[in-house]
Amino acid sequence: MEWPVLPGHDDKKFDEFYSIGSESLVYVFFATAKSKYDDEIGKHIEYIRKLRNQIVHGISRSKISPSVLLVNILDTYTFFEGKDSWWDNLRNYYLEHPFNREMDQSELETVVFVEKLIYTWKRVGKSSFSKHFSVNTKARSYFCPFCLPEDRVLLKRYDYKWAFLFPEKENAKLIRCINCTNDNEVTRISCPLDNCLGTVIWEDHLCLTCGQDVSNELVEKKKHISGILEFLCSTATT
Repeated sequence: MEWPVLPGHDDKKFDEFYSIGSESLVYVFFATAKSKYDDEIGKHIEYIRKLRNQIVHGISRSKISPSVLLVNILDTYTFFEGKDSWWDNLRNYYLEHPFNREMDQSELETVVFVEKLIYTWKRVGKSSFSKHFSVNTKARSYFCPFCLPEDRVLLKRYDYKWAFLFPEKENAKLIRCINCTNDNEVTRISCPLDNCLGTVIWEDHLCLTCGQDVSNELVEKKKHISGILEFLCSTATT
C-alpha cells in the first residue's frame, strides 16, 4: 500500500508514522471536520480523554468509582447513538454470542438481563437511568407478560417490573418492556382482587400490577355487573 509522503520520498512504513497525541487529535478533528458539531460533544470527548488518562496512567488523585465509569459509558452511547442504544447493544451482544444463540435459555435469559438492569439502576440512580430510555422509567412499573417467571419464587429475589405504560398518558393502552423490548396492548380496568389497586390487565386474565391470573375473578365481576344492569332495566320498565 502506498502511504502519503513528501515529494521525492519513498513510501513510509506505517510504524514510522508520527502519532498525534489524543489531546491534539481532538483539536485536529474539530478543526478539519466538514460538519458542525455541538460544543457539548467536544466537552464530552475531552472529559472522557482525561478520564481515560487517569485510568491508564494512574495519575488520578481521587478514586474513580464504577458508578462514574458507568454513567459516562451510558452518556457516550446516548450522545452518539441515541436513547435505548446502550441497552440494545448489550442485549444484541449477548444474544448473538454463538454459545447463547444455540441454547434455549428462556427464563435464564430473562434473569440475566434483569440482573443487569437492576445493577445499572442502582449504580447510576433513577434519574440518570431514565434519561437513556425512550420511555419514562421513573413512572410506575409493571410486570411484562412475557418476562414474568413461571417459578414465582424468583419474584422474591429479583425485581421483574420493567414494563411501562407508553406513551405516558392517563389512558395509555400500550405497555413497553425495556427488559425484552416487547410492546403489548393492555386493557385499563381495575384488578378484581381486593388487595390490588392495579388498572392494567393483559388479555383479560393477567394483572400486570400484582402478577396474578384474575380470569375467574373478572368473569364473576362481569356476571355481577350484568346482573345489576338486568335488574336496573327490569325495574325501569315496571
